[in-house]
Amino acid sequence: MHCGEWDRALRIFEQLVEVHPHLSRAHNNRAVLLIWMGAEWHALIPAFMAAVLTSEDLPSFMRHLFNVSRTIAYGLDEGAYELLEMLREELASHIAQRSEPRYRESNAKVVSDIIAAFQAVAEYRKAFARKQWTAANAELTRAEALFRARNLHQFADRFDAEVRPYFDLARDTAQLLELIGHSAMSLPAAREQCVKLHERAVPLHRGPEYAHGQFLEVLGWFLYGSIRAFNYLIEPENYEMPDELAETNIARLTAHSYREFGGELDSCLRFYRKQCMRIAHETSQIASFELLEKYKEEAWQRIKIFLNGLVLDFRGVDTALARQMIGWPYDPVEAAKRELRQFKSFIERQAAPDIFVHGKPQENIARALLQAFLVSRSYREVPVRGGQSDLMVFSKDGRFLYETKIWRGTQNHEQGLREIEEYLVGEDDDGELSGTFYVVFDATRTQMAAKRVGGDWTEVEVAGRAVRVMTVNLAPPQPSRKPP
Repeated sequence: MHCGEWDRALRIFEQLVEVHPHLSRAHNNRAVLLIWMGAEWHALIPAFMAAVLTSEDLPSFMRHLFNVSRTIAYGLDEGAYELLEMLREELASHIAQRSEPRYRESNAKVVSDIIAAFQAVAEYRKAFARKQWTAANAELTRAEALFRARNLHQFADRFDAEVRPYFDLARDTAQLLELIGHSAMSLPAAREQCVKLHERAVPLHRGPEYAHGQFLEVLGWFLYGSIRAFNYLIEPENYEMPDELAETNIARLTAHSYREFGGELDSCLRFYRKQCMRIAHETSQIASFELLEKYKEEAWQRIKIFLNGLVLDFRGVDTALARQMIGWPYDPVEAAKRELRQFKSFIERQAAPDIFVHGKPQENIARALLQAFLVSRSYREVPVRGGQSDLMVFSKDGRFLYETKIWRGTQNHEQGLREIEEYLVGEDDDGELSGTFYVVFDATRTQMAAKRVGGDWTEVEVAGRAVRVMTVNLAPPQPSRKPP
């Protein structure tokens, strides 16, 4: 089925759901179709929940319960455990209403046990996304034991067939990158290991745990791109220059899950291709075989140092020298901007409705979401010499000041800039303030804030310092449901 057929099928299921809102199979099939269309996980959960709550009988209820629990547990990088706990509470009253009095307690226990087992899966999935392999393996073993203890052997059996192979392949791929970055492994040996890992990936199939199966594709593309790059670095005269196909597919497949892990694999391939381009340039300029071999060895050493920095944070390597050698300068302000861009995407894609109370955007909620998103240690309403800052972040790169506002017109926006000026005058006398950001949340449907300040990202000078202004759209345009 290609994308056009998927779209037509989705319209049919949406019409069925609209006409027959209590038809659980329509909700379930719509959710399954959304999975294969690459929908974000938060969009799938309500669809599966609708299937659970409209189930005609106990067997269909249990089937839909497994679907929604599995989707939550495997689909989210973070927060799945808490979401499953909310599911448990949501279903408690539903089970009491639908069960005969003599079976209420036993049915409630069965559902609670199933959700508890999937919560262990969620903890495994979180550790997996963070590349905490020992913790992930322990949680996977615990989840399997919970399923078996509840006589759910058909689900426990899937771990060996459809989950552990993905886990082992991902762990071994990460370990290979560590070995390259922190050992004397040669380029031909690294290529051989990539080929072996790729051969292990080929016979695996997606299975029902779609998020894991999707990551299998990510690993396949990464290993494919690595092999192409290493082939070229070893024998540029016999292989074609690697293209961006693998990187493009990894970015697409990790847009909604495994983003950090996928981003690292994408960065690796981009750096590999950069070294290939250098070799291509040198090959066109020199005739000496010995000199070309020297350049190839230098390219491999740059890759090793790059991987050491990416995976091991330059363990055992002079950091400044390593960054200079691989052309990887570190700008703490740019790192903070990347984190804010991720926050902007998170709010606009998923969390914008959470900022509203009774239809009005709340600045304290927006600020709390920003603080929770930032990785480094941060504090709200920090006393500074010019007043109280909205957020002050303390990191190894210095202090960062964040001011947040709901867009309520130009005058209110300029008042925020005046407050920032007071903070800067009083706070930066020690030179440790590394950056200042002004985050404006805009609930207008016309995106007035971006129009008035000059775009989603702008830079203004306040008190002689650069202040980066970012607008976050709380009212993104909704796609039309009308068929084309």
